[in-house]
Amino acid sequence: NQWFHVTAVINRTAGTLQLLVHNLNGTLINNTSGAVRATDTVSHTFPLEIGRTLEVAADYTPFKGAMDDLRIWNTTRTLAQVEGAMFSRLAGNEAGLAGYWKFDEVSGRAVLDATANANNGSLGGQPAPLPGNVAQFDGVSQYIISPNLRSFFANESVTLELWFNPLGPGVLVDELGSTNISNRLWNDSQIEVLAGGQVLIRVWNLAAINVGTVT
Repeated sequence: NQWFHVTAVINRTAGTLQLLVHNLNGTLINNTSGAVRATDTVSHTFPLEIGRTLEVAADYTPFKGAMDDLRIWNTTRTLAQVEGAMFSRLAGNEAGLAGYWKFDEVSGRAVLDATANANNGSLGGQPAPLPGNVAQFDGVSQYIISPNLRSFFANESVTLELWFNPLGPGVLVDELGSTNISNRLWNDSQIEVLAGGQVLIRVWNLAAINVGTVT
């Protein structure tokens, strides 16, 4: 029941991964680097899943808690850039901003993208209206799906940022990494909270990286 800001930066050209976690005071509490392959992943037309995963297994549960201010860039953001804007609302026209969901809707099922790309999502499952400034997930049937974003990324370098407040386990964001969604080989790229509070970030079929534990 605490807010955290998580950032994942993938530089496909350099083959590097950087994971950042800040607390609500803006203090950097985790900075982890790793390697990813420099070649593109599988191309597909599946949507981005927010609050659940496409993987089929009992332990990949929908997320329980709240999320806010989800940003996806088609550029690699630096630590200084992340920290300089993490507490600010963006205009939506910033260079490299491919998708920006503020979760400010007060009615309806649409989840609007604040950029000109119009990657508007929708509430799925048993949707409840967003409560004004955050997205709430019950860990059972509530999730958000956005359109497929592949066309906005020239080489799959990406920066993803979001605020989250976990009340239980579940997958925060999921991108399909394999055309076979019924496997147990961790082919998706996803951010997840385990039942024990560990926050794991996975990129395609690489080993999961533990960026800390929430209580």
